[in-house]
Amino acid sequence: MWYNNEKYVLIDCEKGKDIVNSGDFNIEGRVCETDCIRGYIAEYFIEEFFLYGKKTTEQYFQNQEGKLESKWVISEKTKLSYTGSAVIAISETNRYLPLMSVSDYLYYDRAFELYFVDGELCEATDLSESIKYWKKVKSDNDSLNFLELRSEFSGKYLNYEYGANYK
Repeated sequence: MWYNNEKYVLIDCEKGKDIVNSGDFNIEGRVCETDCIRGYIAEYFIEEFFLYGKKTTEQYFQNQEGKLESKWVISEKTKLSYTGSAVIAISETNRYLPLMSVSDYLYYDRAFELYFVDGELCEATDLSESIKYWKKVKSDNDSLNFLELRSEFSGKYLNYEYGANYK
């Protein structure tokens, strides 16, 4: 997700909601699987407080010799009407971590919780202080069960409920 001219990782969106679905984009042809289990790769943009998206997918077709080939197809940038929250994060070293839960934002350098109403950004909560505090808690307590503590800790700083929406 592009926010303030920087590329963030979309950590999670509000429980029970999806920011985008295939119906939001007009791409014709037979859509096939990508590395993303949903069959497409989404890129999001926040521009002048509104949420936009592009969808990239792989499509198969028969070439002139009758052999099956594929090509990547990118949709036009489309305004999205998402109402709900999302957590995004960025690493200063450009490292991206596998995402297991919303609390994974604590392992990045900066993060925001965003809230949209019909695609308009209405609220942006900076989570950077919670990341700094978490790093201090971790360094001061070697023996803690960090998985449980991380989930409990991250929830204190979030305004909305999350749960992996991976389908």
